[in-house]
Amino acid sequence: MFQVYTGFYYNDLQILKKKQLFSDIEYGNYIISERDKNDHAAILPLFKFPSAAEIIKRYRDINPDTNLLFKRNVY
Repeated sequence: MFQVYTGFYYNDLQILKKKQLFSDIEYGNYIISERDKNDHAAILPLFKFPSAAEIIKRYRDINPDTNLLFKRNVY
């Protein structure tokens, strides 16, 4: 469902890193990443997609030893 809400490709989600998730005081969270397909920047304002933000909260990898945003078993 995250792909439906955000338009991210599966490959891009697998390499999405925690450091690509940013927080803004006024709006909330957003993601800045580069597309694997064409290396163009992608900016995703999560405040426009509350369901996508909820998915991140639910499936985020909280292990400090990993740098990926989502848990590996989610895929």
